[in-house]
Amino acid sequence: MINAEVDKTTGNNATKLADEKSEGDDQFVGLEKSPKTLGFLQKGPTGVALDNGSIVEIKAGSTVELLNGEMEGKLSAKEIEEPHVPSIEERENLFSKYSFRYLNPLVDTAQKEMIWHHHLVPLGSDDHCGKVIKRFDVQWEKQLARKAQEKEKGVESNNYSALLWAIYFYFMNDSTFNFAACLEILARGSLFVTPFILDYIIQYLQGKGEQGVWYGVILSLCFGGCIAISGIAENRMQALLARISFNMQASIVGKIYYKYFKLSPDSLAKTGTGIVLNMIGEDTQRIFQLMPIVNYLWSAPLQMLTVLILLSLLVGWAPTLGSLGVLLVVLVIMRWSNDKMQKLEGQRAKLMDKRVKFFTELISGMKAVKLYAWEEPMKEAVEVERKKELTRILHIYLLRAMNVALFNMAPVLMSVVIFYIYVSQGNDLEPALVFGTIALVGLIRAPLIILPILQTAYNSSTVSFSRIHDFLVLSERKEEERKEVSPRPLANSALPCVQLRGAFHWPTGGKPIGKKEKKSASPSNSTPKSDSSADERGGNDNMKDMKGETKSSSKPPFTISTDISIKPGDLLQIVGPVGSGKSSLLSALLGNMNSGRGDLSQLTGLVSPPIVKRSLHGRIAYVPQRAWVMNKTLKENITFGHEYTEEKYRKTLWLCALEPDLKQLPQGDMTMIGEQGINLSGGQKQRVALARAIYADADIYLLDDPLSAVDQHVAAHIFFCAIHTYLKDKAVILATHQVQFLKYASEVAVLEKGKTVAKGSYESLRTSHLSNYPQVQKSKWLSEGHSIDYVSAHKTSSETEKEQSANNAKTDSNSINPPAQVSKSPIADQKASEEGGSEGKASETKVDVKGDAAKKPAYTPQQGLPLSVHLTYFRFAAPLWAMFFLLIFFILTQVAILATEYWLAAWTGDFFNQSESFYMVGYGVLAVVGAVIAFSRIVLYAFAARNASKNIHDGSVNTLMDATMRYFDQTPMGSITALFSRDQSMIDTFLPELYNVTLTLLLMLIVTLLAVAVIVPWFFLAFIPLLFVAYRMQRYALPAVGNIQILNLMSLGPVFSFFQESMSGAAVIRASGREKYCLTQVEALIDTLNNAYYHSQLMIKWVDIRMDMFSAFTIFLCALIVVLSKDSLNIELAALVLTFALSVGALLGFIVQIRAYMEMMLTAVLRCDNFAKNTPRERFNGAIQPEKDWPSSPSIEFENVAFRYGDGTDSKGPLVLKDLSLSIPSGKKTAVIGRTGAGKSSLTAALLRVNELADGRVKIGGDPVHDVPVRMLRDKVAVIPQDPVLFTGTIRFNLDPFDRSTDDEIWETLRRVQLKEVVENQHGGKGLYSPVRENGSNFSIGQRQLFCVARALLKNSKILIMDEATASVDYATDAKIQKILRSEFKDCTILTIAHRIQTILDYDLVLALEKGKVVEFGSTSKLLENPKSYFSQLLTEEQKDERKKSDEADAVEKKSITL
Repeated sequence: MINAEVDKTTGNNATKLADEKSEGDDQFVGLEKSPKTLGFLQKGPTGVALDNGSIVEIKAGSTVELLNGEMEGKLSAKEIEEPHVPSIEERENLFSKYSFRYLNPLVDTAQKEMIWHHHLVPLGSDDHCGKVIKRFDVQWEKQLARKAQEKEKGVESNNYSALLWAIYFYFMNDSTFNFAACLEILARGSLFVTPFILDYIIQYLQGKGEQGVWYGVILSLCFGGCIAISGIAENRMQALLARISFNMQASIVGKIYYKYFKLSPDSLAKTGTGIVLNMIGEDTQRIFQLMPIVNYLWSAPLQMLTVLILLSLLVGWAPTLGSLGVLLVVLVIMRWSNDKMQKLEGQRAKLMDKRVKFFTELISGMKAVKLYAWEEPMKEAVEVERKKELTRILHIYLLRAMNVALFNMAPVLMSVVIFYIYVSQGNDLEPALVFGTIALVGLIRAPLIILPILQTAYNSSTVSFSRIHDFLVLSERKEEERKEVSPRPLANSALPCVQLRGAFHWPTGGKPIGKKEKKSASPSNSTPKSDSSADERGGNDNMKDMKGETKSSSKPPFTISTDISIKPGDLLQIVGPVGSGKSSLLSALLGNMNSGRGDLSQLTGLVSPPIVKRSLHGRIAYVPQRAWVMNKTLKENITFGHEYTEEKYRKTLWLCALEPDLKQLPQGDMTMIGEQGINLSGGQKQRVALARAIYADADIYLLDDPLSAVDQHVAAHIFFCAIHTYLKDKAVILATHQVQFLKYASEVAVLEKGKTVAKGSYESLRTSHLSNYPQVQKSKWLSEGHSIDYVSAHKTSSETEKEQSANNAKTDSNSINPPAQVSKSPIADQKASEEGGSEGKASETKVDVKGDAAKKPAYTPQQGLPLSVHLTYFRFAAPLWAMFFLLIFFILTQVAILATEYWLAAWTGDFFNQSESFYMVGYGVLAVVGAVIAFSRIVLYAFAARNASKNIHDGSVNTLMDATMRYFDQTPMGSITALFSRDQSMIDTFLPELYNVTLTLLLMLIVTLLAVAVIVPWFFLAFIPLLFVAYRMQRYALPAVGNIQILNLMSLGPVFSFFQESMSGAAVIRASGREKYCLTQVEALIDTLNNAYYHSQLMIKWVDIRMDMFSAFTIFLCALIVVLSKDSLNIELAALVLTFALSVGALLGFIVQIRAYMEMMLTAVLRCDNFAKNTPRERFNGAIQPEKDWPSSPSIEFENVAFRYGDGTDSKGPLVLKDLSLSIPSGKKTAVIGRTGAGKSSLTAALLRVNELADGRVKIGGDPVHDVPVRMLRDKVAVIPQDPVLFTGTIRFNLDPFDRSTDDEIWETLRRVQLKEVVENQHGGKGLYSPVRENGSNFSIGQRQLFCVARALLKNSKILIMDEATASVDYATDAKIQKILRSEFKDCTILTIAHRIQTILDYDLVLALEKGKVVEFGSTSKLLENPKSYFSQLLTEEQKDERKKSDEADAVEKKSITL
């Protein structure tokens, strides 16, 4: 709720303030004013318009001025703080906090049902992502200012110090973190008391003093009590750090996300979606994983220092200094290896960036990969980079191997040196001294065990800190270029609201994120601005450096030179051939291009070089050429966070011809739209995007050819009803290929090669610059009357009555209602009533996404992680015999350590009656042998871990390439991308280290328990029931732990998906100023994820605290048995047992902590394994192996074909093709027509075995396609899809990834499709090896479509399938493509899903489909001769429209406003 006050200084217009709550992305105050326009509401560069009688929206916290001659005033809005909501633990008492008893209901619930988000306790208000980001942002700005001051003073600091200090001052310089540090001191201090208690117990066993049994019992209680206190403090500390961890990750992720929308064009050229996703998924995760062990950064050195001080008190300074020497050698080696690993980690991170970025593109373009049969070259491209990454990973593993071996043997080597020096000084070894020393030195083992994990986390996090910092300090757009609410222009103002004057060019890129400056040996090593570099060898290495620096280039970047200016009410239409720069001009308006020098000589009306100017006054709505939709309901896609108004919403649906489509969707406008609009056709997606823009009620509309993806009659309806009439008071810029609408433009601009070569009215340009467009010179291909037929056909009788009565009444000039019913032919009646637009891909090729089906996880929650997950990892690592051999080395390492400690007991008790030198040499030999075994074991393990990473990744890649298209339609991209980024990073980086440490500790525990059982059998008998109780307790907690862990992982997928989705639509979001709306969505998703994570960590602590109590009781029990067996035990062996018992407690604690940490990492293996096992795969094999020149006769036959979509197991799904039989002779061109859902795309899907047939057969050249290997089948058929796809890499790779064609052949093909000059002029001058940016963004959609035609030509196939392939190109380019088809594919069998009727009039055959059945099939001429044929009636309808008189068309245009 907002409180607002008015300070009116002058004016005579009454104002009234109203408090109201907005449902948008902010809370607003409403200003109700007199019915008179007051002008602007202005705040610096931002503001909102005051319209006649409207409610003014003012951002919370803003101060604005009313600027008009009559009235000035100030209005301030102040947001009231939300009430404080306590966090989970703030609600509990002290005992419940430290015992985690408040989680008991959750554990009980898990025994009965699955745990979902509604079972979890909501986060406290202080932990909400939005608040955390705001507080962190304050610290970040302070640290940036401090660093700037230091730089001015010449003070040097590391390149990420600002980020480190911001994190420190916000998260670590508060009471929570300080209290956690105190708990760490308490936990470690309690452990340091245990060696002294052990010394007292040994003295008691030796009979020193007159104390009774009660004294020994008290010592035993103290012995176990110290372990209990340590466990309580440790678990409480970890719970506090978990809360800090998720808040820190939320703040950094939110900051990265919001920063992305502020980046300048140059900064955007240095990044890519893959890089940002990697930072969000991997880099923040590494920093996040450092937090639970951050206290060890200072406590580990402090522990070692404390041990050395206590050792000096026990054995003197000389032995202590000797042990210090050993420790220093270990630490020096660790520092050296740390530097090496940090360098290797940085290299690995860059390689992973490229790999993940490529996977992002690969997944989004998987349909193209399947249809082109490009699976193998794509796998090879991934393997090339993966091998480089694995090489770095192996080197890192080997360095860790050396460190871990030293860390494990360091306590033994220190003991050898201590006792050697101590004995050489003439001292005798006594049991109390020996085992007290071993206990103290053993305390060093804890920090040394954690050091490899710390080292790994530190190396990874420093690289991540640097990369994130470099991203956060990238240059941003100027404030006026990224404002969310611009000053709105006055209606009917003569002043321009849009101006673009000068030359603008795409940024040329630069040094990528996290990449050091590097000198290049020659200019040829540099690359142009791109997200990938060209491989000089050829096209196979398509993932070279994403953004190399351009130090010298022969070709400049693409430049736009223009001078346009429009005011409210103007309609500027921009035309030009493919690649002329229409989309770039709109990008320049949106601030996505840099201003610079260009050829301005041809700009109309310029007599001198102009001053570069770019200005937009008003709210902007942008519709890109490639429609962007969100994974939300259709209604949410249209409203886009704006306040819902029923009347405006219904009118928007009608204007965009979406009402008929709602009837086709399973839940109407509440149907969930899948990722990338998988359950919408191309035209439906485009109309939803246009509806979003119209509903926003903007002042400026930038429309990038939205009519190309829709049918002509739909395009006419949208143009006349929406663009030309409803938006008549708006400033509209329409880039278009639909030249039939040019006569209605206020002004027409003609672009060629980035230059505005002409600008003026339609009539003035018609006979000059527009003469190259045949549709301008001919009679109109589609008239407005046809649009009336279309829209009227969708009206119900009740609506018609309303319209008729409305026509007799006086209507508001600003309103548009559906037109009255007019007569139409039967074919139009049928078509209009059932069709939602036949544009784009038929909806039958899509999956109906209901509710959360679009967010369906890759797997469902399980009752904890099964043992099979561990076995799966071992299976990937090495064969069974090799793993058994490796296990023997693990066991031998622990036996060697146990042998050295037993040798000490023998030494102090002189078990073998030998000299001091005998024991001393034996002790040294055992220590060296143990070190050699440990090193050998860890080297073998490094290779096994590398194999596991390689095999898991290879298995995931193979599964990805083999998966059915339905899987990609059903599964969110974020979930799949997370497998190859976050999950693979866990498997590569952390999991091997955790397995190594866990196996080491587990075997150490087993060997130690066996030794204790041999020496004190009574302890073993008492320990078995305790072990059973602990096992049952863990089994009881396992469902809750496992459920919440996997719920945590399930919550990650939607976050990744939304990031990826919103970044792909960043241009739309930035233009419309909806960054905060999207950030609000992200905050809600992150809060859900954080709550699941926090509960998962608390649940682990619930188990840990109980296991720690079990450990403490075990130690107490062992000490008590030893004390009670005082008279029957050998003193030396009793001391050894107590030492072992102490290590058992420490080992149990570490195993429990690391096990939980490791299980969190193992979920990555589970996800990858589930992905490999459960993902439905295509059937690749065939019964026959055709010859290379197959098919000899490219005829196509369908025999009683029944076809449904599914994974091969769904036998109950609806049939989309039913009993379809037809025969297409060799060399014939066949056009397929029919409405949406008729089965057009299903025809090609059945032909290419996208799914197996339910019944019948499809033959090519007489061979059943189900007997032909599927990749050979697809390789022999050329496909030109509706949505062109280019991948990051080189132009050559994108045309011929198999390297089957020579460079000359490719150049000749590019010449034939008129792309040769485009490729030659690529910035950098590398020709075929010029880089293709992410998603082919350095080419227009029309150019990308021509590249697809070039692919088909290079294939030299005998069968060609075109799926509305010319929808995104202009008429001239369409004509060129048709000419190419007639000449180059004259002997081919062509199957075309028609989009423009004119393009199929010269086809041999026409196939009309309806509801999966053949309506008619025959020669084009015969069908045209039959006036009752479907095709003939359709053509007759269009010819009638062409013959309509121009005065009738003008009348319709004038009447449209009232209709």
